Amino acid sequence: MPHTPAVQHLLETEAARGLQARRVLGYPVWGIERYGWHERNLAQGLSSGEASEGQGEPKARRNLRIKESVRDLVSMAGLEQRDIWVLSSSQYRRKDAAGHERCMFTSFLEDALGDRLLFLERNVGAVSANPRDNVLFLDSLMEAIAASASVSARLLEHLIDQQTVRAFSPIPRKRLAKAAIMGQLWETVGTALVRKLQPKAVFVLCGYTRFVPLQRILKREGVPLIELQHGIVHNGHAGYSFDPASPPDYAPDHMLVFGERFGQALEECSGYWRGRWSVGGHPWLAERVRDSGAHPNPQGPVVFFSQPIEPVKRLLQSFLPEFRRLLPAEIEVVLKPHPREPDPSRDFKAAIDLGVKLDPLLGDSYRRLAQCRASVCVFSTLALEALAFPCPSIVLRSPLWPPDIQVLVDSGDLLAADTPEQLVKLISELSTSAERSRLAASLFGIGVEPPNFKALIQRLRQAS
Repeated sequence: MPHTPAVQHLLETEAARGLQARRVLGYPVWGIERYGWHERNLAQGLSSGEASEGQGEPKARRNLRIKESVRDLVSMAGLEQRDIWVLSSSQYRRKDAAGHERCMFTSFLEDALGDRLLFLERNVGAVSANPRDNVLFLDSLMEAIAASASVSARLLEHLIDQQTVRAFSPIPRKRLAKAAIMGQLWETVGTALVRKLQPKAVFVLCGYTRFVPLQRILKREGVPLIELQHGIVHNGHAGYSFDPASPPDYAPDHMLVFGERFGQALEECSGYWRGRWSVGGHPWLAERVRDSGAHPNPQGPVVFFSQPIEPVKRLLQSFLPEFRRLLPAEIEVVLKPHPREPDPSRDFKAAIDLGVKLDPLLGDSYRRLAQCRASVCVFSTLALEALAFPCPSIVLRSPLWPPDIQVLVDSGDLLAADTPEQLVKLISELSTSAERSRLAASLFGIGVEPPNFKALIQRLRQAS
């Protein structure tokens, strides 16, 4: 299957401009900026305007993140025994039955590797409730590096020549300077950390954004780097699409996908991934699937799942109020915001004022899927994850749909709505005897045993 036009544009642009090899203030910034560059072009229809900055998070939450991180960094004794790292974010943590905040994608790792695991995380959700002797929050370090880079960028941006600025357009000059300085600071700190604690292997959740500088170090040091799938993988995914003849110097050595279908999609992204993936399953989802009933809940709510992408937010902002007005009042409507949305109560105030219920940022989406009468997304991962549950999965039509969404709509596995009126009609016609999708196994490895992680790590260490 060919790449989407947006990904093809990305690949052609980076090749024509030589962006992988270009350095800004001595640092290869493209790995840090690549995915954001693609997302902005995708959202803006390949426009040439300057990249816009998102709205900041609330100050109180930022301060709490830093406070918790300082506490962690002050007490780092004994971490040498935890020789398997997980680079992650607290946005992936949810409360288990005992009330402990656990990462949704790593319970199989915890079962296999136990006390060897150390989570290095950005505390997006400002988690603070439970003892975490296996978690090291990096926020204070990340904020200090970002602040230092911001100040230095104002002083050094004039050193970036115009030819380089044009090559990275539409990224502003100051942002390029900040990325270059942050990358160098991160590599200095990260090298010291890796050499001090000497991890035997590192797993990463989302291997194409914030941890790119640290991943470069791990690759140079010969530490096996394994990515854990955290969202939809499709042939229009810029994070995994690159020239197999010259893969990025931060590309993971291996990837554990939810199910076989996503491994096949990886190979469509790039030939680099052939022989570099295996099925790991989706442990948190599998547990919630086991807890769910055999049929949809006809008394449950209609649950919308948001995404931290401006076009999706605008679509939901216009769609939700009218849908709430048209739907019978006795049917509850819930909006589950994405953990990276800074202030959903503000962004969706019009819908909330009309009676749409707002779930917590770190609420468990899978518990919602197990209890709702219908799931509604634009193209969130939850649209596919809902297929493992008995509730119908509905998507709102968007030009930003990745190919997999359209394929599943065409096959009838996903339902689609263009307008609030169409969605109300779909909800009124839903069957209460729907069964789980036939795709649960191929998408999420339901019923598939997880791999032997120790053997996988050993094999990758021998190959490095």
